[in-house]
Amino acid sequence: MNTKENSVVRFVMDETNITEQGNEETLKQTVEVEILPPVDITDKRKLEVYNGISEIDKKLSVISERVEKLNSEIDSLTNHADGLDYAASVISRIISGIVDSLFVGETEIDGFVK
Repeated sequence: MNTKENSVVRFVMDETNITEQGNEETLKQTVEVEILPPVDITDKRKLEVYNGISEIDKKLSVISERVEKLNSEIDSLTNHADGLDYAASVISRIISGIVDSLFVGETEIDGFVK
């Protein structure tokens, strides 16, 4: 797929080595990379498909960000109580029931059941 849109990128890497005698020597290496377009732009059908996929990727990115935000909101509204929390609740309820029955004197449950 040779088209005019291909481009060549050159990377120049300098490597400095210190020899045993303490001298520095610099080695330059050049790497050429040809960057090809992801789609043969001469074929209109392939170009339309590529553009459609790009639009879908953008929409998916927006949706993913929204889902991530909603998940964090759901997490803040979720009950994170553990067994210790429930045990403390039950124990405090039992103690308040004992205190109520000792000081008030009524132990009837008939008022709750109809």
